[in-house]
Amino acid sequence: MKQLNIRYLCTQKNVEARLWRHFGKRYQLEAFDKHMSDYTSIDAMLIVEPVRVKGHYLSVYEVWKLFLARQSPKTKLLIAGFTVNTHPNFINLLNLHDKYDLKKAIDKANPCHKNWDEGQVGNGYGKVSTKLQMFFKGHNYNSIIGAASKVRQMLNNVDLSLHGSESLKREKEDFKTIWENLLWPKRNYFRSFYSRWYNYRDYFDCMPFFSQMEAVKAHGFINELQEFLNGKKELEAKILAEKEQQYRRMDPFSRIGEIIQVFRQIDAKYIAPNSIGNILLIDDDPHFHHQLKENLTSFSFNSLYTVEAAKNITVKEPIHLILLDLELNKEKGIFSGLDLISELKHRFPDTPLSVVSVAEEREIIELAIVEEGADFYLSKSLYDAEKWTTLFIHLLTNRRFSLGEILIFNQTQKIEEKPYILVVEDEKDWYDRIAELSPDYMFKQAHTIQQASDMLRSGVYDLVLLDLYFVIEGERKIEGLPFVRNIKFNYPDIPLIVVSAETSPEIMKEVHANGADRYLSKATFDAREWLEILNVFINLKQARDQTKIV
Repeated sequence: MKQLNIRYLCTQKNVEARLWRHFGKRYQLEAFDKHMSDYTSIDAMLIVEPVRVKGHYLSVYEVWKLFLARQSPKTKLLIAGFTVNTHPNFINLLNLHDKYDLKKAIDKANPCHKNWDEGQVGNGYGKVSTKLQMFFKGHNYNSIIGAASKVRQMLNNVDLSLHGSESLKREKEDFKTIWENLLWPKRNYFRSFYSRWYNYRDYFDCMPFFSQMEAVKAHGFINELQEFLNGKKELEAKILAEKEQQYRRMDPFSRIGEIIQVFRQIDAKYIAPNSIGNILLIDDDPHFHHQLKENLTSFSFNSLYTVEAAKNITVKEPIHLILLDLELNKEKGIFSGLDLISELKHRFPDTPLSVVSVAEEREIIELAIVEEGADFYLSKSLYDAEKWTTLFIHLLTNRRFSLGEILIFNQTQKIEEKPYILVVEDEKDWYDRIAELSPDYMFKQAHTIQQASDMLRSGVYDLVLLDLYFVIEGERKIEGLPFVRNIKFNYPDIPLIVVSAETSPEIMKEVHANGADRYLSKATFDAREWLEILNVFINLKQARDQTKIV
């Protein structure tokens, strides 16, 4: 018989010894490891409250309940303590004995995704969520995200000066000027951010989402940036050269953006969850589902992936907004989702419906809005979490948009004389950096491999820039490598440049073996050099096309 797999969180050594004495031989018992990222193999998480953090005794179970409900709903949560409590998820440690049936306690415990209505589990101690709310919201609403955003704005200005920008007409500046005029005078921005992080970071050690902070190397990066910004205003040439090299290696603008995104997700999901509305997303791309759920944290999502599932949907809770992909069934036609619009509008007449699609032709947008009755149309290549959140709120509050407003939002007036570049990249900072290389090109973003495949099939592009790594279910995976061969097989005339932070010689060799025309390292990003390379391949593509016409 398989032993139950149980993890425990206990900061009291004598109580920990007691757990091992009663349960160690009969169950697979292991201490909580803050580096864990996957809890799905665990039968139960046992938390002995209160938990001691930074000299405070705190209750942590509420945050754990929210986390397990989202990430591992089959894992039960048990709270243990020395008080009398009749809640089915509570274990009175005074009642433990050698034959205590922990399996029975787990079986009768409420799942984390259900409301716990049968009594108060708490023990009168303060809550870790209160501490973390102070971290995220701050004193007088001076939030950690606000402080980090100030740092990011400063670093954005530094990057523009370091790399230059054709579209913004910014010339490159030497690092001495950047250090003395941009970095050193604004170092207090970072000190405010660092102070907040330093005072609260230990509270994350007993949290299940510590691994998310670890994935973006938050602690190490913040300390490194603090060390980097130390120093006098006027530095010797050798020290300046070392700092420039360190800055380029750190890529702090991108890194601070990743940390802000993780902060926002943790706050919205587990510390101060507040769903504005329930969205029904009908799309056959699971990565797109994951992308919206991870980034549009103000909403809750129900996911459907096929036409059949959409036709047979059973509504268990109110739906406030419907998002519908048009390319649901590739075998029955590229726009098979069009037929669903009128059917869904008939079934949910008071619920706004927006199309989400890679198709950007004006005729398709007009057909979806005017003929079929959709309320809005969103181009996936123009995805922007903040803009989409604002738009969804407008739709939820019954704001209606004219066809002209929708066309302007989607920028459907194609400038035919400009070459089109498809950038397959899920990091907004990197897409923005690439898209501002030159105003002479039209850049389109694909956030997932499937989205890129749909866009290539339905559009005409002069160049593809492809990242190798994409976030899949919280982990960065090398999804782009197999897609290199796919692009070169199906679209041999389109130049393909792989753009990645990967520096492994084996990976670079495989990229070229699969047919990529060029490999650019993000670590050595240089705006002028990259633009020159883009120009070369665009000119090559246009020359080939002209030869074919002749």
